[in-house]
Amino acid sequence: QLSAEASIIEKSWNAWNRRDVDEAVQYFTEDVTYQDTLYRAQMKNKDDLRQHLTRVINQVPSNCNIVLDDVAEDANCIAAKWHLQVGGTDSGELLQGFSRGCSMYTKDPISGLIQTGLDVTESPLKVNEAALSTLTMPLQQQRLFRGAKMPQWF
Repeated sequence: QLSAEASIIEKSWNAWNRRDVDEAVQYFTEDVTYQDTLYRAQMKNKDDLRQHLTRVINQVPSNCNIVLDDVAEDANCIAAKWHLQVGGTDSGELLQGFSRGCSMYTKDPISGLIQTGLDVTESPLKVNEAALSTLTMPLQQQRLFRGAKMPQWF
């Protein structure tokens, strides 16, 4: 049960945890823009967001919940740190892979509803130092050849 002081995002996530998508999206403006970095398409209105939340519900276990770890909110913005937990919110395990993330929201100054949202989810792949140096190799090579005169055929 949420307290009367619960933030608007807590109310939306609580509705999602109960699989009530219609209630979850009522806290967003009709013209909401929302980006979940796990997916390519950006949601450009409440109907897009409703479809997205429904798709996610169908992809995760039925006992998977969003658990709010921390929230900061002022009149215009909300920042939240969260994790996905399987087996209830009081006791359970992290959903393996895409289990933790941060979200940022802006609110419509008149209605107080969420107008924009961005979810950034942890990568399921953890990069060690060797892999990181491999990923940065092209940048290192570019620095090495900066200013060098390249052959005509290159």
